[in-house]
Amino acid sequence: MIVVSDSTPIISLAKIDMLEVLGKLYKEIVLPHAVHDEVCRNPNFAIESKAIQACTFIRVETVNNLQSY
Repeated sequence: MIVVSDSTPIISLAKIDMLEVLGKLYKEIVLPHAVHDEVCRNPNFAIESKAIQACTFIRVETVNNLQSY
């Protein structure tokens, strides 16, 4: 199973220091570059950015299929 996340749950879990929950539930979480950049380039999320970048189960990837379902 591939799990792709947008920024809100990632930021929220990082704020409460609970990102490891995702690592326990899923082997890997994929963040599109746009989501990663939204969080990690925003100075308001500096602490959350460090937590996200430290997670070994979060992978940043380019979205190739932009088709909506």
